[in-house]
Amino acid sequence: MSADTGGQQMDGGSTVGCSAYCTAAMANCSNLYPDEMACMNACSAFQTEGMVGDTSGDTLHCRLTAAEATQCAAASPSGGDVCGSRCE
Repeated sequence: MSADTGGQQMDGGSTVGCSAYCTAAMANCSNLYPDEMACMNACSAFQTEGMVGDTSGDTLHCRLTAAEATQCAAASPSGGDVCGSRCE
């Protein structure tokens, strides 16, 4: 599933942004969260700056891109040193 918004900023942390992220994360990286509620709770804490399609930065957008590409470490809450790090 793609969260294409025509290159516009997505309302990160919102229900729409987190729904897209959690759909991709649960489908492609099923070991990240025990269920969708846990995913939505984690997502609500992600930074919302950035743009759809970002491939770096501690943001929801980067994690969504990673989840869609089955890059599960980067899609994770820690960001896998791509979309953030455990120290951020």
